[in-house]
Amino acid sequence: MLAVTMDGVDFTLKDGRIWYDNLTMVFPENFDLKFYGSVGLDETVDLTVSVPVRAKLLERFGVRGPVVEYARLLEGARVAVR
Repeated sequence: MLAVTMDGVDFTLKDGRIWYDNLTMVFPENFDLKFYGSVGLDETVDLTVSVPVRAKLLERFGVRGPVVEYARLLEGARVAVR
């Protein structure tokens, strides 16, 4: 089990969709995922999650060599996955 905290989220209802922004889940070691997008009343989902670039995460997955060095240079940048 992991201790996860949730941080602020803003909801808006517009054009038959519930829009959300900045829903943040913070995991141990200050690893956070930020979610934004919308859920339609027609049961469709438009979801994007923003993931921080972290060398430590790549190392945990066994990545070695220059990729880890690039991750260190990009530390603090985020990648949006849709």
